[in-house]
Amino acid sequence: MKEKLSDAQTNSLVQFCRHQILNKLEFVLQEIFDCILLRIAQPQAHRDEDAIDLKETSLRDIMYGDIGSPLYAVDPVETLVVDDVEKFPDDIKGNQATSAWLTLYKEIEDKKKQAL
Repeated sequence: MKEKLSDAQTNSLVQFCRHQILNKLEFVLQEIFDCILLRIAQPQAHRDEDAIDLKETSLRDIMYGDIGSPLYAVDPVETLVVDDVEKFPDDIKGNQATSAWLTLYKEIEDKKKQAL
């Protein structure tokens, strides 16, 4: 999960951020955090042949899966809809989730400063 984003991935994530409202970006930020904590960082059983290596899976696909079957109950107002996730860059992998989270966080902070 410590792999850096390429320049192209960073640019596509920044473009995604610029086309989203602040409220939606904060939900995406929380969703990425949840995916890191509850899905990607969880150890996989070595003997489980059906286990999927989420570190090599698209972060967008991981978020789709989390929306479809969340690991905890969430307020419907605070959930992402599939349309929001569809716009997320699909070339960012699970092992780049922390870099994506940090980039998204910086963009949110920039948007907040601009709103002042």
